[in-house]
Amino acid sequence: MDEEKIDLVNHPSHYMACRIVLEPVDATELLPHPLASAVEYILRSPYKGSEKQDLEKAVWWLMRFRDETMPRLHCYDGVYRMGETAGVHLWVFCQEHPLLRGLCKLRSEGYVVEADAVTNVAKGINARISRLSSQE
Repeated sequence: MDEEKIDLVNHPSHYMACRIVLEPVDATELLPHPLASAVEYILRSPYKGSEKQDLEKAVWWLMRFRDETMPRLHCYDGVYRMGETAGVHLWVFCQEHPLLRGLCKLRSEGYVVEADAVTNVAKGINARISRLSSQE
């Protein structure tokens, strides 16, 4: 076997066979539609169609979540509390994707998305959109 493919320290095959793989749908199917759509657009943006357009759609969905869905879900304190499974899944994607960092937080009461975090993530995405526009 090729020596480069064997990594008994960092990725031993006996553990790799038991690894857990998450797909975006694992997180998004557990979220309110606007938040799920935003996350999906962000995650796929570099790989499918127009990155800029997908990011613009993501911002639109994020703002809809913050301004319409959160109040409808009675998030008057500006905090959307997730179930544990949804929170863990979203948190993993937020740790791995730079544009999602900070969106999902772990507090003492569980996993949450704060309205201010939505605003900050949207600002970061808008900065990325500006960079993409300047490259056109």
